[in-house]
Amino acid sequence: MVRSDACNLANMNTKELCSKYEEPNENGKLIGRESYDRNLGSIPVMVRSDACNLANMNTKELCSKYEEPNENGGYFVVKGYERILRLLTMTRRNYPMAMSRGRWRQRGPGFTDRGLQIRCLSDDQRGIENTLHYLDTGAITLAFMFRKEMYFIPVVMILKMLADDNTSDREIHANLMRGAYKNNSAFDNNIKYMLRQLQKTYWCEQPLIARQTIIDYVGSHFRTRLQRPSWHTNADVARYLIDNYILIHLKNDKAKYNMLIFMIRKLFSYVRDECKAEDQDAPSMHEILLPGHVYLALLSERLETWLISLRETFLKLNKSSKTSNDASITTSA
Repeated sequence: MVRSDACNLANMNTKELCSKYEEPNENGKLIGRESYDRNLGSIPVMVRSDACNLANMNTKELCSKYEEPNENGGYFVVKGYERILRLLTMTRRNYPMAMSRGRWRQRGPGFTDRGLQIRCLSDDQRGIENTLHYLDTGAITLAFMFRKEMYFIPVVMILKMLADDNTSDREIHANLMRGAYKNNSAFDNNIKYMLRQLQKTYWCEQPLIARQTIIDYVGSHFRTRLQRPSWHTNADVARYLIDNYILIHLKNDKAKYNMLIFMIRKLFSYVRDECKAEDQDAPSMHEILLPGHVYLALLSERLETWLISLRETFLKLNKSSKTSNDASITTSA
């Protein structure tokens, strides 16, 4: 790693190389050597962090390295300049907010300006926004973002995927209608309409009634978009979708199912003006995004981009090798 004083003089970045690569077999044991040295690029290092050369130096040692005797660190050296990561304000995590946005009407026919949005954060601080859109037909669709593209799934499909195999439409209806909504005829009609829509054959050749049928249908449609391996089944693709893009702050299907039930009930209350929209400017609806979380998100995004390009390179090499083998066989024949 290059010292910060040298970075200041040479207009460089404080950086460290990632260079360890291990190749395990199917049983988890390493093949051949324990590791291979590969240059995976460089990442910025915060001055006086644990990864920095100045981390455990005292005042005398700092002066010998041409540093300030009272150097506290906490910043990065970028092209010779000292830079810090500012504290950013973000929407409150893991809380469904009822709101109205005029641009939601432009997302497709039937969309209204009312919806419910939740910013979910996993343990590694990866964030995904899930939005429940209310349609003018009375139905609700769930939206999520994947690689800067918006995807929509009817919320009842997600409910049936999260429910147990023996959970019927009647039980889903009862879970939504319990409590204060028990005698609400408008809510009752909307729920029945959404459940009946799955029984229409315009979705696929057969009605989407059984849970496994819905899982296979969703998995087959998102296989290409999520770029899952060819050996993954449709159920594996659907499981990947649920785990990584639907309410990712919750760890099991039961918790996600109950959360969706609550969000649907809250959205219907908001549409019927039984509750008010949350004030998005209120301090209680914001939180601070720490510099470490920003750094982690950027690093994860870059690593994901690198892995995708690496996979594409391997696929091209595999395809070209097969083409050359076929050509050699044809020539010998």
